[in-house]
Amino acid sequence: MSQRANGEGSLSKTKSGKWKASISYRDAAGKLRRKSLTVQTKTEAMDFIRSESHLRDTGGVAAHSTETLSDYLDYWLKNVVEIERAPKTFCDYKWIVEKQINPRIGRKRLCKLMPEDVQLMLSTMKREKVGDRTRAKAYAVLSSAMSKAVMFRRLMINPCTAVLRPKSEPEPINPFSPAELKKLLASATNPQTKALIIVASHTGMRQGELFGLEWSHINEKDMTIEVKQQLVNAAGAISLTPPKTANGRRKIKYNKTVASALLDLKADYLKRGLTGCPIVFCNSTGGHMLASNFRWREWLPLFKNSGVPHRGFHHLRHTYATLQLSNGTPINIVSKVLGHRDAAFTLRTYIHVLDNMQDQAAETILKALS
Repeated sequence: MSQRANGEGSLSKTKSGKWKASISYRDAAGKLRRKSLTVQTKTEAMDFIRSESHLRDTGGVAAHSTETLSDYLDYWLKNVVEIERAPKTFCDYKWIVEKQINPRIGRKRLCKLMPEDVQLMLSTMKREKVGDRTRAKAYAVLSSAMSKAVMFRRLMINPCTAVLRPKSEPEPINPFSPAELKKLLASATNPQTKALIIVASHTGMRQGELFGLEWSHINEKDMTIEVKQQLVNAAGAISLTPPKTANGRRKIKYNKTVASALLDLKADYLKRGLTGCPIVFCNSTGGHMLASNFRWREWLPLFKNSGVPHRGFHHLRHTYATLQLSNGTPINIVSKVLGHRDAAFTLRTYIHVLDNMQDQAAETILKALS
């Protein structure tokens, strides 16, 4: 038998003249195992040892594991996503894993997962009429999980990198016109709903930020709102969390229209006995308002009564951004107020507004140089 350094495997010549190569490795459970192969030549035996050593030392030890993709994704969700990401993100990822990925390829052994399997999953989803945004999300979640698997040395490469990410058209931005906002406000009989529409359209705050807003965050003297937290509903678990990014925590200057709406809201709360409630937009008992309840009880009836074409609450934020940009507010200021991570993101989101301002830009330079 040929003696080799510890961990480098062993070579031996059999009585029949063939060569036997062996190498040790530890499986996913940490148990020491041994793999052997008998071949015709010493060169083939040495090639086998070199190949298996490379797989073992670069993470290929997973090739001997019986761990399924479903098993690994469960580990990844509990020990990575749930710890490092926001509760809402964890719930979204878990839904994608349980409803989209596992039913299609979850039984595959992780170490045997190939780009063809990822492509088959996406193609099957397409044939089953699953939406493009969901397909793109499934790809993104799986790719993120596989990147971690490579870091954990469960895989050598991420099988998703060889597959094109499904194209997903962004949700169309359809801001409210000033006339539509007036109709919505005229149809709102609840002072709280009126205040929500005004504050959202005049500050660009997100719905979760508004529902997490407290009176102590409002400086009436300086006319500023400090965004410190947002209300998150993750699979029925209600919690207050900090904004997603550092830029999300910000101060927003508000105008007289917002100030008047907040005063009207305080007067309404005084009538209803809610003056001691710290929450600006609370429910009837002084607790946090749920987005689903607001949608069914207040938001949807507004469109039925006003005749305005329905849009989601988030379009009030789009309305703020669109009106600011179309009236010449610098994009870096708009980005800061919206709490975007950078102005480039704001530019990509609202590029259509800037495209529509080319005529205005041409007239501006004409006046400046005339």
